[in-house]
Amino acid sequence: MANPTTNYGFVLPTSSDLVTDLPADFDVALQGVDTRMKALEPATTLGDLQYASATANTNTRLGIGTTGQVLAVVGGVPSWATPSGGFPAWTSYAATVTPQSGSLTSYTATSYYSVSGKTCLVSSFIIINTNGTAAGTLYLSAPFTSQTRAGFQWGGTSHEGQTTGYSGWSIIASNSSTINARDYLFNTYFGTGNQITITMAYEVA
Repeated sequence: MANPTTNYGFVLPTSSDLVTDLPADFDVALQGVDTRMKALEPATTLGDLQYASATANTNTRLGIGTTGQVLAVVGGVPSWATPSGGFPAWTSYAATVTPQSGSLTSYTATSYYSVSGKTCLVSSFIIINTNGTAAGTLYLSAPFTSQTRAGFQWGGTSHEGQTTGYSGWSIIASNSSTINARDYLFNTYFGTGNQITITMAYEVA
């Protein structure tokens, strides 16, 4: 019994072994096969997975996870994990507001975004303290440039809640970092004392 196989080292009878040793030889050989097969297939329960371990020709058993868990990588090996789910917490950013025409004297903009994958949610609350001569479309800077989608634009909502009470639209075009907003009559949102809320969802580049 000194004839190991190349990959797994199974000990097999040699041509010089006595015929009378054959049962014992098979016992030794098949015990080795049994041990190696179990090392390669360590699963014991329905749904088990296995992955290559640091030991050659030996797999590690990963028991089935629980409902709702996803397969992740922790410390360089597969592991079941509970996804955080949904969008992460909102992050503030310094948004700027500019008019299509004229000059805006004074405003405040409190703006936040949340990103999950390539989807960005934006919400901004704008107060026109002193308008000056600003008019036309309100331009709000977005936190990220939008994805390039030829001939496409993402839509959102806007609302003035202090003076006119008018709702309207907001859009961001393909490959743009500017959100545009007007009321539903296509009138400007610029006016001293106006308070505008803009909400937008779009795909980031």
